[in-house]
Amino acid sequence: ITSLVSATFAGGLCLLGLFAVHALRIERPLLDLRLWKNRSLAAATSVLFIFSSGLQAAVFSVQLYYQIGRGYSPLHAAFLLAPGALGAMIALPFAGTLMDRRGARGVVPIGLTIIALSVLPFTQITPRTSLLMLSGFWLVRGMGLAATGTPTNAATYATLQRDQIPGATTINNIAMRVGNSFGVAIGAAILQRKISDSFHGESVAQLARISVAHRAADATTLSNDFRTVFWYTIVLVVIAIIPARKLPTRRDIAHAQALTQQVEIIPSEPIPEGT
Repeated sequence: ITSLVSATFAGGLCLLGLFAVHALRIERPLLDLRLWKNRSLAAATSVLFIFSSGLQAAVFSVQLYYQIGRGYSPLHAAFLLAPGALGAMIALPFAGTLMDRRGARGVVPIGLTIIALSVLPFTQITPRTSLLMLSGFWLVRGMGLAATGTPTNAATYATLQRDQIPGATTINNIAMRVGNSFGVAIGAAILQRKISDSFHGESVAQLARISVAHRAADATTLSNDFRTVFWYTIVLVVIAIIPARKLPTRRDIAHAQALTQQVEIIPSEPIPEGT
């Protein structure tokens, strides 16, 4: 890590801290950080940040592996990832039904576990690993994604009042966008370091332009370098299970909805006569 990167990172943390202090002091902040006092929102935001980091890091790594490690075009690599969307489409209705019965806490940890297990075969890839098998596990990963993303987003608003929902939506979007960038950046740094060590200082961009003969000769080394990045994505997904255990259950949601209805049903004061 260069001094410029370190200084930029430290400066960003300082600015972020100043923004948080300012937001907590004023009455109507641009981003209401006080909403994090809500247990469900705090848990959901944490899951989304960590989960999004692992999600995008895995997508980034798989696409690069197919293009650099196997020599496929970007379009071909995209088609190999298509089963993930099919898996999400299949599992989403069942995930919604299960959430209605058990709440987000009973669904999201299961989805995260499925994602971690489905990425596990990628940590053992070799040049001869079947693409059909990898696509099958990517389909299973899509099922885990369906059982994680939508229930977590729904849990964000389950225990909030109506006037708090816009602020919570902003917080969620920020958590996902920053998580995506964070995951890809760290994953790319890990991959670059592994490739640089294995290929005597070469970069990912340079490997993308190597000949077919050189790619075939170095295929095993490339596969080994990508394994580390896939382990990194699994670790992130497993860590996300910790805050997922704090998501609301069906009982928590029912209790919050009852309280919200009590707050909204407020008898209006009689209007004095003669006014």
